[in-house]
Amino acid sequence: MTEWRPSESVQKPQVPTVVTSRTARLARARRIQRWLRSPWAATLATEVPRRKAWPKRALGSSSMCMDIVGITSKSHGRDGAGAMPGLLARWPSRSFREMRIGTFIVAVVVGVGSLSGCGDDGAADVSDDTRDSSVVPDQIDDGDLTEVEVDSASEVDGEPSADASDADDSHEVGPDVSDTEDPLDGADGLDVADVADVADGVDDVPDVDTDAEVAPDTSPTLPLPGFGTISGECGVIDTELADPAPSFFVNAIDFGTDPYDEVDFARLLPDSQEMIRDGNAGGSSVMSEVFALEVLERCELATLIATETEIVYDQQGKITDILMEIDDEKVGVSVTRAVGFPFDAPYTVAQAKSILEKKLGDILISSANVSAPYRWVKQILHVLAYDAPHVDSLRTAWGQIDAATRADTIIMVTVTNGADAFIY
Repeated sequence: MTEWRPSESVQKPQVPTVVTSRTARLARARRIQRWLRSPWAATLATEVPRRKAWPKRALGSSSMCMDIVGITSKSHGRDGAGAMPGLLARWPSRSFREMRIGTFIVAVVVGVGSLSGCGDDGAADVSDDTRDSSVVPDQIDDGDLTEVEVDSASEVDGEPSADASDADDSHEVGPDVSDTEDPLDGADGLDVADVADVADGVDDVPDVDTDAEVAPDTSPTLPLPGFGTISGECGVIDTELADPAPSFFVNAIDFGTDPYDEVDFARLLPDSQEMIRDGNAGGSSVMSEVFALEVLERCELATLIATETEIVYDQQGKITDILMEIDDEKVGVSVTRAVGFPFDAPYTVAQAKSILEKKLGDILISSANVSAPYRWVKQILHVLAYDAPHVDSLRTAWGQIDAATRADTIIMVTVTNGADAFIY
């Protein structure tokens, strides 16, 4: 094929002024891509050598600018003389010759658009943010492009091109920041005012009603009411039931001026009434045992399991006065009295030691002999003391007794006050 060369007589056409705002460039890109996909653009490609990759590149890149310039220079010649009419004249198709004017305009627009989008170094700086996904070739409808309008006020695919007021923006690079919206606006319907409302809402959290009613405490107040006023250490037996070491506690019961007699029977606890009815194994100690039980039930919430005559032993020997339950544990209770004669006489340490050693020794024997159904975890030696000074003698004497005799027994001393002669 004979190489075609442009005619020397054809003059380079005047390049019209084209608005190069971002919207206009996008519109022009769509029109060019439609033209590139048309069949007569493919025919043009056979006549005008071009690089294979340029239609796939984004309009405005430096490679695109050079490719377009290369095509237009080959079409118009090095000296600028236009050769497109001669090229179009050689097309064999009649329909193509009829559209040669429109095609010539396309070539001019391609050249001008590529040059106007380039910078001083022939490359346009177009960021990825300015590229519109709508210019992807697969999303552009094929249409009949017999005429290409370069009017800046025209609309392409529903998007208006830039008007004349955009002419001042022809040298802008990148997106038009004047039209940039506040990134917070429209973000899930939350704007700055909404954020402020949320912050202010923190103060709107309802206050907790500290005066709101709470569930009443159903635990009983200790000591429980009963005959005589109890004071001192009350509600103290807890972990001591499992402690291998002995313990020593002191409290008091005051009968005032009303000693117990038969008319006061109804004022006693039910377990105390049962003990009076059942009696004991002998002697005059029944009332001391009754009020030892009263103190333990009213202070330690103990309950009666068996009286002295109801406890069963595997062999004869020393016995325990009461079997009670405290905190779901069986506890044996032995009762004694700390009093001199006459009652107002001083109570010595020797007297206290004698009584303590005897009773602590009996506790060891009864604990060894008790039958399995009645076996307790440990015992309480409950001492009813006639006067407060007796407590000092008892504590001193308890400290003088050997550890084997004291074992793990709990000592509880209850000082009786008021009309307490019926105890002794």
